[in-house]
Amino acid sequence: MLESVAGKSIAFNVVFLTLGWLVADFALQSQHKLTGFSFPSACNEKSSCSKEIFQKSAEVDQEIRKIEKSFYRTYPYRPSHVDEDVTRRWRLLTFKLNYEMINYEPRIGLNGMWRKEVEQIDQFARNIISKSAEVVNKDVKLVDLFRHDDPYQGVQYIINYKNMDEKADVISTTVELERNFVAGKPLFKEVVASGDGDVINIIMPLSKVTDRFTRFLDRLESAIIRKNPRGFRFIFVIFQPHHRDDDDVVDDDVTIVTVKQFHARNPGVDIRYKRIADREFNRAFGLDEGVKLVEKDEIMLFLDVDLTITEEWFKRIRLNVIRNKRVLFPVIFSQFDPEIGEKSSQLYPPLKEELKVGDGVSKNTGFWLHYAYGIVALYKSDYIKAGGFKTDIEGWGGEDVDFFKKVVALDDVEVMTSVDRDIMHIYHGRTCDVTLAADQYMMCIGAWSETLASQLEAGLLYNDDENRK
Repeated sequence: MLESVAGKSIAFNVVFLTLGWLVADFALQSQHKLTGFSFPSACNEKSSCSKEIFQKSAEVDQEIRKIEKSFYRTYPYRPSHVDEDVTRRWRLLTFKLNYEMINYEPRIGLNGMWRKEVEQIDQFARNIISKSAEVVNKDVKLVDLFRHDDPYQGVQYIINYKNMDEKADVISTTVELERNFVAGKPLFKEVVASGDGDVINIIMPLSKVTDRFTRFLDRLESAIIRKNPRGFRFIFVIFQPHHRDDDDVVDDDVTIVTVKQFHARNPGVDIRYKRIADREFNRAFGLDEGVKLVEKDEIMLFLDVDLTITEEWFKRIRLNVIRNKRVLFPVIFSQFDPEIGEKSSQLYPPLKEELKVGDGVSKNTGFWLHYAYGIVALYKSDYIKAGGFKTDIEGWGGEDVDFFKKVVALDDVEVMTSVDRDIMHIYHGRTCDVTLAADQYMMCIGAWSETLASQLEAGLLYNDDENRK
């Protein structure tokens, strides 16, 4: 027993002396970087320094923090794989609701610690606005707050405010804060007062005109263009696989006619199109060709037709997409099959009230499309820096994940992936081509199956079918 205790005591002393030796070695190596701390003149050997270092440990600790942030891992965490990004998505908060994609509920009421945190951050940001010379109008209202947990750096906040003075030139104000693990309290990072901002280049590749495309144009006109026609540029890349480059009868193409009619209804909007003749539809190739029509280093938005969008979402893009700093990959809410919802609600009447909203965010109306990266907002210079799309991918899917990996690999650009209540994917039928590559076919089947129904809706129909047997 005594031998065991003596052995532990010796081991403890060895560890303690080793730790002191390492601390002394670190301090000696970093002596030229430390300011305000001087070693005694007799301190020439590591062993003679230990006593002085321990006596002044508090002072050394403060100075070491100034040497390099990397010692405390205050640099941002960068995922090495796409799957790692799923656990570090941004959380969207308002004064009433909490939107996030980790749990089964896509939206819950704001309460408890989340409400307290939103109130504290709002108060902190308002104090900054009240003292900032960049913000002329101090009468603002919180629109939403984005919160991001970084396992190395801490918590990052982007707080968006609406200017309550409708006559003012500045329509919104954004405050960015950081709460580093070392600091412990929010630190002011940036405040931006913004008007309409840069032009957003909306790039869309098309193969043919469908009802989905015409309905999308109608939604754009009613919700966006009539309010701010000069804030956007539309670039359509039209694939015509059955025409040649020298074909003169291309103007009769129904897609080109539809685009021209759209331009005639909105003469104040910059609308451009490019046709790709004698080639099957390829989304990556079409987007890359559309990028070439963007003349300046402006914001580009890669968009699909099956979306409902709001003016607030475009404001958020202008505020959060920053040249050489941040690229936005929004996580959109995807609707379930409304016909399945209607049938299941007949079996369970309480479900009818939830489905009445139609376009609301709830666990039985849809889900966060967390695995898709096709909707992207970024500056042209950042697109070029990342290397652009892989244009030789044939068939359905894959180009978005490949491009996301390229952007994540950029050292100086932050990837912002966040759920967003102001952009929604409208349900539509889907078919998966059996001639696709195996990985693409499995992606297509998986995407199709998830869009059909919620667990409750599928369970109701399954039980009903079983009871009829």
